[in-house]
Amino acid sequence: MNGTAATTDMFARLRGARRIWAVAAIHGEAERLARLHDQIAARFADGDRIVYLGNYLGHGSAVTATVDELLDFRRRVLARPRTFACDLAFLRGAQEEMWQKLLQLQFAANPGEVLAWMVRAGIETTVQAYGADLRQGFAASRDGPRTITRWTSALRSAMNAAPGHTTLFAALRHAAVTEDERLRACRRRSDAAAGLARRCLLVGSGGDS
Repeated sequence: MNGTAATTDMFARLRGARRIWAVAAIHGEAERLARLHDQIAARFADGDRIVYLGNYLGHGSAVTATVDELLDFRRRVLARPRTFACDLAFLRGAQEEMWQKLLQLQFAANPGEVLAWMVRAGIETTVQAYGADLRQGFAASRDGPRTITRWTSALRSAMNAAPGHTTLFAALRHAAVTEDERLRACRRRSDAAAGLARRCLLVGSGGDS
């Protein structure tokens, strides 16, 4: 997603902001997000910026619809005069980190344990949203890396087939800062994120974490 915000690899930089709307964890509640977007749209003014604090995925039953709503509202905001892509920032939450690591599950030393922990942390609805069966994932974990790769590749293909989803996930940043650096927005480190950090040591793909 070109220019979602002026960025470095980890930080989104918001140009001079009059007011910043910060949207907290959504967790697959697309209808609730749509209502919030309508409220923001009714009050959005020149100089406003939006920061999404992560955790778009997991727990709720409408994961892909939530991502579609994020993309749709981004288009609505960019259709406004004098509004630019860098006026919105999307941060990465624990659920998005888990999703990224799930797609690399074949590299885990003990994939069954990692997958079970992710399920307890809420990733099941995300897996289902992209058309996969967790029972097959656990079976693949017992069978070995080649079978796991086929399972995760199907997940990745489903994500790639959903317009804009892969691009959005690739654009997620760890924090957003204003141009004058007086304000920094970042997602709160949760117990799930701490647990994921420990389990990420089991993943040796060398990919971005």
